[in-house]
Amino acid sequence: MDTDLYEPNTYLFYPAVTLDDSNDIFLVASASSTSINPSLGLFSAQSGGTNISGSLMQTGLGPLSCTNCNNLVRYGDYSGISLDGSSLSSSVIWVAGEYGNAVSTSPSDVWGTEIGEYNY
Repeated sequence: MDTDLYEPNTYLFYPAVTLDDSNDIFLVASASSTSINPSLGLFSAQSGGTNISGSLMQTGLGPLSCTNCNNLVRYGDYSGISLDGSSLSSSVIWVAGEYGNAVSTSPSDVWGTEIGEYNY
């Protein structure tokens, strides 16, 4: 499958991708814009299709901002996605990634981790 994924006026970064046995594609990525705090999005497209659907699975609670960090705020570097291997006929995926937690005084508190099980 060859496809482009974009959301106008939104940045998508740190993606992770998996395919199911029908070659449907699933992608999790961090997302942000001037109006969206760093969030986690889940997207999918059927094999051979051009329609990509998606939504934010965890909306950012605030910007990545630390009041006591010398203006240095690190944002994660990871997302993960996998089919549930407990059954060959499983229609479950597991997803993990980061989102903006809130303004903080500690660099370790500016982001949160979302882990979710999703049926498709």
